[in-house]
Amino acid sequence: MSRSRQTILRFDLDGAAAMPFEIGHVESTYVTMRDGVKLALDVSRPLDKDPSTGLDTILIMTRYWRGIKGRPSNHLADQFVPHGYAVVVGDVRGTGASFGVWPLSSRAR
Repeated sequence: MSRSRQTILRFDLDGAAAMPFEIGHVESTYVTMRDGVKLALDVSRPLDKDPSTGLDTILIMTRYWRGIKGRPSNHLADQFVPHGYAVVVGDVRGTGASFGVWPLSSRAR
């Protein structure tokens, strides 16, 4: 029986990184939106890459647990950073550590 490979856009999720990078420390920061609302982000990058170096980046916005306090990274960073990607995980507006109002919370029920 043949085992199928897990892929995303031809990226082999089960394969080893050609030039594996170590995962650097997670940087937690805020980004200010046009309307002044600040969104919380966790940024994971390869350890040996200078912060000014442009990298292909995977952005995930969630209203559920962008990270767990005390953990060095998240499972998506663990998956992609060794392949040279940066991974940014953010709390959407009005959730987690982000400011503002979650758009669906203000709807009448």
